[in-house]
Amino acid sequence: MPTNPDAATPSVVMEQAPRRVRVIFNDETIADSTKALVMLETHHPPVFYFPIHDVRMDLLEPTDHGST
Repeated sequence: MPTNPDAATPSVVMEQAPRRVRVIFNDETIADSTKALVMLETHHPPVFYFPIHDVRMDLLEPTDHGST
């Protein structure tokens, strides 16, 4: 049993990323934003969400993968 009662309660927080966030792959900038959001969820690594206009959609390929 955890000694901190809050540690047993999962939480999710979505907030403005505190600084510019970039995604670079093979020396190509895929996304670059000062308006990205970061989701912080208990027991999970941070996840960044970018405004679509800050993402080079022409460099991405659609997939059948999805998440819930």
